[in-house]
Amino acid sequence: MSATDTPSASAALSCGGPAAPAESPNDKLVRYEALFKLTEELLASDTVEKSCSATARHLKYIADAASWRLLVPWNDGFVVVDGQRGSAQINRVDELPAWDAAAWETMLPQVVTRETLLGQEDAPALLLAPGLCRVSVLPIQRAGQSRGLLFTASRQPAASPLENKFLHMVGALLADQLLAQLTHRHLIETLEQVAGEDVLTGVMNRRAVVQTLRKQLAAHRRSGLPMCVLMVDVDHFKSVNDRFGHPAGDEVLCELAKRLAGSIRDGDYFGRFGGEEFLFILHPCLGDGARVAAERLRMAVARSPFRIQSAGAPFDLPVTISVGAAVVEGRGPHGETITEDQIVKIADEALYRSKTEGRNRVTVERPHYAQTAAAPSVAD
Repeated sequence: MSATDTPSASAALSCGGPAAPAESPNDKLVRYEALFKLTEELLASDTVEKSCSATARHLKYIADAASWRLLVPWNDGFVVVDGQRGSAQINRVDELPAWDAAAWETMLPQVVTRETLLGQEDAPALLLAPGLCRVSVLPIQRAGQSRGLLFTASRQPAASPLENKFLHMVGALLADQLLAQLTHRHLIETLEQVAGEDVLTGVMNRRAVVQTLRKQLAAHRRSGLPMCVLMVDVDHFKSVNDRFGHPAGDEVLCELAKRLAGSIRDGDYFGRFGGEEFLFILHPCLGDGARVAAERLRMAVARSPFRIQSAGAPFDLPVTISVGAAVVEGRGPHGETITEDQIVKIADEALYRSKTEGRNRVTVERPHYAQTAAAPSVAD
C-alpha cells in the first residue's frame, strides 16, 4: 500500500498561517536521498532498536518532524517509539494513555495545534515542546487493519502534500519493519524455549541444563566462589513403571519436578538430566550449603506421598529420592580447574553411594584436590 492509500494522507495539513513554501529541486533531492538511505538501513537492520535508531537519524532530513511518536500494536499491547534529536526510545505497554488511546480508536488523519494539545490530559510531552506549531496524526493501515499510528510534531504551520506523503511512507516502513522484527524475535524466543524445555515436566531439558552448567562453571572460574552440582534420582522408579504403568511414572516425574522447583533458591538452576534423574546447579554455594540444599530437596519429596490417578482408582504412593552432591571450592594445588564432565561424574558417584548405602539420603563429594577448609556460610 502506498502513502496515498490512507484517506487524506496527502492533503495539505495546516494549523493556520501561510501555506507551506514551494520546495526547490535541491530540497526535494535531499528528501529523496534521505528516504532511500533510510529504506536501505531498515531493510538491512535485524533488530527493533536498529530500525528505530535509523529512522530517528534520517527523519529530520525527510520531513519537518522535530519529534515523533509511533504506536504499533503487538501481543495484546503496544510498542511505543518516541523519537527526537536523532535518537529513539522504545517502550512496551499493555494499555495506551488516554490521549493515545483516543487517537488510536478514531484512527483518522488530522492536525492538532500545540495550543489545543496543551489543554488535553495525557498528551505526550515530546509533542509539546516550545517552538512546535502542529502535530500531524497519520494512520497506517493494511487491508483494513490498523498497523500503526504516527504522530509528528513540526515547527512550520503547514505541510506540503509531498511532505505528508513522505511522513506516511516512513511511518508505514517503520511499522512494517517493527512488526516483522517483533514476530521474528518472538518466534526465535519460542523455539529456544521449546528447544530447552523438557516436554513432560516443563523444566529445562538435558541440553539446556548442560549449557547452563557450562556457563556457571565459567563464572565459578572467574569469581572463585564455590559451586555445587546435585544429581537427584527417584528411588525404585523402575518398579513404579512396572507395577502401575508408565502413565503413573510420568505423574511421579511431574509432581517431583513441581516439588523440586518449589524447594530451590532464586538463582539456582535445575533440569531433567535423563529418565528419572535431575541435575541441580548451585552457584555460589558456601559453607555446608550443598548438604542443606540437598536435604531440603529430599524432605520436600519424602514429606508426603504422591497422588497417582492414572492407574485406575486414585491412590497415594510414597516416593523418595537419593542425592549426590559434587562441591568445588577452589582450584587444585597446581591451578587445576574442573570440567563439566568431571563435576557431573563426581555428583554421579556420590549419588551411587547414596543408592548403595540405603537410598533416601544425601552424599557429598569433592574433587581430590579441592580445598577442605570451610568457607563462610550465608543464609540458604
